[in-house]
Amino acid sequence: MRKLSKSLALGVLLLFAALVLASCSSRSNFATETDQWQTYSKEKTIKIGFDATFVPMGFEEKDGKYTGFDVDLANAVFKKYGIKVEWQAIDWDMKETELKNGTIDLIWNGYSVTDERKKELAFTEPYMVNQQVVVTKKSSGISSIAMMASKSLGAQAGSSGYDTFESQPDLLKNKVKDKKAVQYSTFTQALIDLQAGRIDGLL
Repeated sequence: MRKLSKSLALGVLLLFAALVLASCSSRSNFATETDQWQTYSKEKTIKIGFDATFVPMGFEEKDGKYTGFDVDLANAVFKKYGIKVEWQAIDWDMKETELKNGTIDLIWNGYSVTDERKKELAFTEPYMVNQQVVVTKKSSGISSIAMMASKSLGAQAGSSGYDTFESQPDLLKNKVKDKKAVQYSTFTQALIDLQAGRIDGLL
């Protein structure tokens, strides 16, 4: 991994859990804009949305089993409350829509806390701080942001990295080829293209 300069390193906060503040279609008695914890405790189930390609936080193994740091942690936490977790793989770019439509109850998967998101979603206390990095092939020789000049960059659609790429163009956007990042639905797709040389770096 090639780390970005400190100015681009984000204090990306991962949520412990974001309880949805909207009625769920499968639980029509939910009141909007209220805490649904009592309902989850009573029904003993909760549906968590996550990116099933986000190694090592949450991903699907070859046998179809979901695993990863966040998956294991969430399962352990809800086990203490006697609540069974139903994991729902989602399109990361549609995560807020999934919450608002009630197809999932919460997100637990590397979801950054921002002022904009706080306007519509409820966040618990964060439990982790991350940084954004640019990943390149070792054979490319790219070892700094400056060396990404005129090079092609990839990023996951709807990710914190892509949001920062757009909102702070002087850090990276103005340096890379066409001042654009190729957007991918999953990191798996992006890493395949990186390995094949179709992009030079992945945010």
